Amino acid sequence: MWLAILCLSLLLTFICYLVWTVSYRNRSYNKEVDIIIVLGAGIFTEFVTPMLAARLDRALDIYQQQASATKIIVSSGQGPDEPIPEALAMQRYL
Repeated sequence: MWLAILCLSLLLTFICYLVWTVSYRNRSYNKEVDIIIVLGAGIFTEFVTPMLAARLDRALDIYQQQASATKIIVSSGQGPDEPIPEALAMQRYL
């Protein structure tokens, strides 16, 4: 009985997390910002990963909505297993 309650609780928590994630991603951004900072997420080749591409796409959407002179700053380094600096791959993507 306790195992069933635990499993249902975990399932409900996961469903709530998914709903929150989807609703957060689709919210509109109406504030004027001076700078957009995009944090890295790791790369395996010279191209950005799908998760990092989603971050960069969102930053670009916000950048295009702004009327002021907003800047995009990409932030990351180069790990020992990364062929190029991640910030360079992000710059190329944008």
